[in-house]
Amino acid sequence: IILLTTQYLQFQSTCTPSDADSPTAMSFLLPAAALLEEAMDHSPYNPHLKIAAIGIYSTLHAADRALTIYQDMGVKQIQLDSCSYLILPTLIRGGLYTFAIKLSSSILRLHGATSKDVREYATRSLRNGLLLKAKEMVTFQREKMRPSLQLLYSKGLVMDAAALMIPSDLVSDGSCALKPRVKPSAASLGAEKGYCGGDEDLARAEQLAIDADMHFNAPSIIHEASQTMNCVDESVFSDNRDMTVNNFEILHRNSYLTQKEVVTDSMRSGHMQGLLAHAIM
Repeated sequence: IILLTTQYLQFQSTCTPSDADSPTAMSFLLPAAALLEEAMDHSPYNPHLKIAAIGIYSTLHAADRALTIYQDMGVKQIQLDSCSYLILPTLIRGGLYTFAIKLSSSILRLHGATSKDVREYATRSLRNGLLLKAKEMVTFQREKMRPSLQLLYSKGLVMDAAALMIPSDLVSDGSCALKPRVKPSAASLGAEKGYCGGDEDLARAEQLAIDADMHFNAPSIIHEASQTMNCVDESVFSDNRDMTVNNFEILHRNSYLTQKEVVTDSMRSGHMQGLLAHAIM
């Protein structure tokens, strides 16, 4: 009942010609958010309530609250590839670039680790005579994981948001994967990553060119973009996003980037980063 009620309120907010920031739309969206907050207090482990709340807070541009709810869901391992689409665009629109980079980097690490695991376990299977099992693992890696749409999107996002990262956020958050060696000041926007127009840009551009040779590094999107100069075939990428988690939506459906939009935006990021690297070097 709560989900239907909140969807009805979302539907009513879209019936007005004004945008989501208008008082009329707010009069529907804020009660919907309040209902979901109360429902999550009584049912804290219901994923549908949390996904619905993330959608509403995304519409309200409340990225910080949406991130908190997403983190409470405990998304991990392969779910990073299938469910991160729920929050990544919201983090960028909300200016939470550091958290967007952290999440995207987790996706890159997942794919890198999976590639190594597949090689190891496929080799063991072959040694034990389990040829069919080895073939299944290799096929899964080649057709699903390596051409993953979210992997591509994460590469472009990391490259675009790197210069907007605030390293002090990583220190206060206690992150080990991206923690800088020296604690920076809160004002050092982009001091650790990306191009900042300083003397270190040349060294960063050279390192970027080196890192671009590895498929599971974010800079590799520059090579991928250069190989698709004129046309982009989005069908070569595997869309592993699990849209079935939104099956509870009946009266109102949240919109997400299409596969073509994800591929086009990511390739555009690759082209722009390639131009910057060439200009600096």
